[in-house]
Amino acid sequence: MVLGATVFYASFGTLVGPAFAQTGLAGGRGTLRVQAAETVPTGTFVFNSYLLTFTRGGNSSQVYNHTWTFSATYGLSDALELTTQFVPYQDDQVHAVGRPGDVQFGIKWRTPWAGRRVRTALRGFVKLPTAANHNVPFDPFSSNRVSWGFMGIASVHLPGVVPIKINLNVGYLDHNVGTILPNHSTDQLLLRLGFKIPIRAVIFYSEYSGEIFFNNSAVSFRDNSMRLTHGFKFRMPLRLVLDAGVDIGFSRDLNVYPAPLHEYADWKFFAGLSYTFFPKRYRRPKPEVQRATPAQTEKALDRLKKNRENADGILKEMLKDLERGKEKTGTEEEKK
Repeated sequence: MVLGATVFYASFGTLVGPAFAQTGLAGGRGTLRVQAAETVPTGTFVFNSYLLTFTRGGNSSQVYNHTWTFSATYGLSDALELTTQFVPYQDDQVHAVGRPGDVQFGIKWRTPWAGRRVRTALRGFVKLPTAANHNVPFDPFSSNRVSWGFMGIASVHLPGVVPIKINLNVGYLDHNVGTILPNHSTDQLLLRLGFKIPIRAVIFYSEYSGEIFFNNSAVSFRDNSMRLTHGFKFRMPLRLVLDAGVDIGFSRDLNVYPAPLHEYADWKFFAGLSYTFFPKRYRRPKPEVQRATPAQTEKALDRLKKNRENADGILKEMLKDLERGKEKTGTEEEKK
């Protein structure tokens, strides 16, 4: 039983492992919010959808926060990938039924600066304020202006019995594209650090992510949006990946003094599903199986028959030589 399960998971992991790449919440190769320096293969589309949920209180004071996201990633070349993310549904604590959220477009360039175990990349992105309400409770800060940002990415591979991959992201987010040069109170530093461990068909990961205001004296470090995420990705057949886990918030609660300016979720459960699609012209051609014609088959059989006859003749000669050797040995012994 144990041997059968081991063989199944080994073959299953080999079957589905290299067939597709894992993407994150905003698209792009990575875990949830942490980006990896690698890009998806050229011509490959990866679609994913996530549901993030948080509830608190009870009866009339019950609070719900549900967010449904959808993203698409396209491998433009070996070093470039394009991403888009939109939010079809987001609870804004204003309407009884949630409204659509913002839309984000991004591009990642895998740089040539790399080592044997290190890869680097740069990512830029733009957010369009398509949501009905912004800066909603329990979610990271957002503004009603066009936002832009960039991020430096480094990935380190540590081989071993259990290989580990470390991803580090450091970036900048400006919530108002009209103030590119001035440093305003809404500018944020983006910090991401993640660890990923693949074991057969399952990838376990942990990551820290935070959006830190760095020019706002009214916001202490603990008042920023920060979280620790633990999750796993399960690589399934049909090029599907199941992703599930939990966010654990690090931000201060509103019931402390002085109260923070914004309330973030204490925790969030998330689940997602992604699918990888290879356009036909980028698929690896299957090796053609050449079938022998009847004439070729007959020729091969004749050749095999001749070889067998030759082998029989050689064996007979060897047997005769052995018999002669025995007779000669017996005659010499009699003379002695």
